[in-house]
Amino acid sequence: MKKILALIIAAVMMFSIAAVPASAGVAESGQAVADSFNAGDYYATIDNVFTFAKDLAAAIHDLVGGILGVLGKECPFCEKVHGAADDDADADDKCTCEGECTCGKGDKEEDAPLYETAGTVIGDAFANKDMAFKNPYPQNVDAAYVFTVPTKSITIDGMATANVKTAIILEEGATTGKLVFKDTDTFNYFHAVEGFKLLINNSGAPVSIIISGETKLSNGTIISAANIGDYIEGPFVVSEVA
Repeated sequence: MKKILALIIAAVMMFSIAAVPASAGVAESGQAVADSFNAGDYYATIDNVFTFAKDLAAAIHDLVGGILGVLGKECPFCEKVHGAADDDADADDKCTCEGECTCGKGDKEEDAPLYETAGTVIGDAFANKDMAFKNPYPQNVDAAYVFTVPTKSITIDGMATANVKTAIILEEGATTGKLVFKDTDTFNYFHAVEGFKLLINNSGAPVSIIISGETKLSNGTIISAANIGDYIEGPFVVSEVA
């Protein structure tokens, strides 16, 4: 009798463990259906009904699979033992190296691409020349100017941007003698998008920065020798401030 009672208690516990996470999403989406219906938003009600149906199907799957998984049995919906396959996969993917990882499974960040779109790419035709951009207005690109070759100098004069994440990118080997910010006709005005950079310098050499004109961001920040480093990635020196 005690053995039968123990089995019943174990079965109830297994059912409860599986049912709690499975029912949470259904209750939430079901409440969303009721709320939108009571508010008279029938379009939202229809959308929420579909969400509720999807959550209910997932909950039934998780519930049945979870109970059978505890017993080591395959789920009739996906023909897998819930929990076992995931645990094995997680174990296979984990690094077991001591110290520096040599197995290739250690955590590592993937390098995010610098840009997908560029306003202008400066290539071989402009190698080793002085480059000047007066009153340009690049819009809706990841990078305004991308340099793939070395140049003698780069001058930005009265530039404005809209939805541009980086003003200038120097790719590997694309060194330059100096980067000058001027304001002959108007000041430089950069849209302060999230993560904005004036310069990303991957050239392999420091860039000499000359601030000879007013340069500001759309959030009111005035670029100076003291804060320009917040908007530059890579080596640089501020050689002149007029």
